[in-house]
Amino acid sequence: YSIEKIKTIGDCYMCVAWEDWYPPAVMAKNALRAAERMHGIIAVLPCNDRPMAIRVGVHGGPAVSGIIGKSRFCFDMWGDSVNVASRMQSTGLPRTTQVTSEIYDLVEDDFELTLRGPVELKGRGPVVTYITAPSVQDEGEDCIAESTSADPHD
Repeated sequence: YSIEKIKTIGDCYMCVAWEDWYPPAVMAKNALRAAERMHGIIAVLPCNDRPMAIRVGVHGGPAVSGIIGKSRFCFDMWGDSVNVASRMQSTGLPRTTQVTSEIYDLVEDDFELTLRGPVELKGRGPVVTYITAPSVQDEGEDCIAESTSADPHD
């Protein structure tokens, strides 16, 4: 999928698709394909006999990256695009991928996305979002989908 893991933050998995690899539309589609695959895999892997679910958030745009630390180095990324992507994940719904209108515009011909409407994002206000259909049809099932980590960008 040409997507690179940056880090994990609690139960959040942060990855990036570098724009210089492919055009933005290709990278957005790759990100959604990877998300579909993740939803499919996690749906068939129960934990303590309970189905699991994940939330995925996707946004695109400029970011700054670099190495931080004096003795224990860590690669990280910062910027509004990173914050919005993080909030797409944290305000998303279990078993779905939530995207911004910028991503929707790049992928609307290839993916079935439903308008979720405006979602209130800290530091941004209401942002129009779209979601994929749930990856598992039985919405009534009790699943493990609660985040155990605080939003790292608050």
